[in-house]
Amino acid sequence: MDEVRLAERLRTTAPSCLQGFSATPAQLPEPFDDNPRSVWQIACRCGEATGRFLGYPLKEYNSEYDGPQCFISPLAFECSACKTVTELLDTDRHGFHADVARRDGDDSGSAKLRGEGRREAYSCRDCGGQLFGVTVAFVFWNLDELAEEFDDAWEELFNVFLCYCKCVGCGQTSQPTDFGKL
Repeated sequence: MDEVRLAERLRTTAPSCLQGFSATPAQLPEPFDDNPRSVWQIACRCGEATGRFLGYPLKEYNSEYDGPQCFISPLAFECSACKTVTELLDTDRHGFHADVARRDGDDSGSAKLRGEGRREAYSCRDCGGQLFGVTVAFVFWNLDELAEEFDDAWEELFNVFLCYCKCVGCGQTSQPTDFGKL
């Protein structure tokens, strides 16, 4: 597949980690870089687009981290209407390195840090609210190599996961994660 057609496919095809959601094409709320990407507004299958963003605080897994609240995976979304919790991203199973390893027969995962146990709800950095509309993006590097080395499921080979939570209470948008080089 040529790079132009591949870029269009990546822009319009959601990765499998979104299969539990109703995902609508969206725009990034702020500029990122010029690499190809797909951007999606996620909603629960019941139709509700707001909920709690769940994950594991990085500070609990890396004592040297002293930045703002940041979550590691597995990540999930809890619908504010029906309370269904839907898995969103597990860096042991999703992203370029995890997918390539799986294609090579290695299912052991590639996450350096991975949360366990009960997840916490992300809180707005401005007002402390916990209900958000969530936009996610998947960024792809080196389309020429993807087109040459792989025959299918290119949308699973994302290198960066971006997540934007827009607070229902105050309208502030923040990023609860920082996943690059997946």
